[in-house]
Amino acid sequence: MRDGPDPPRRRDRPPERSDSPHRLDALATLLTRFGLPYTLELYAEDGTLLRELRR
Repeated sequence: MRDGPDPPRRRDRPPERSDSPHRLDALATLLTRFGLPYTLELYAEDGTLLRELRR
């Protein structure tokens, strides 16, 4: 028996694909808040450009 809380579980698999657009938006939001210029691109597994964000 151990004392204390259980350690956080490690995710052994990559994030779901449906998380990708949300994460892209979150990154764009952070870069915008810091006033940094950026170009972000999101590609499908087959290499098709799904989304591009610039500022």
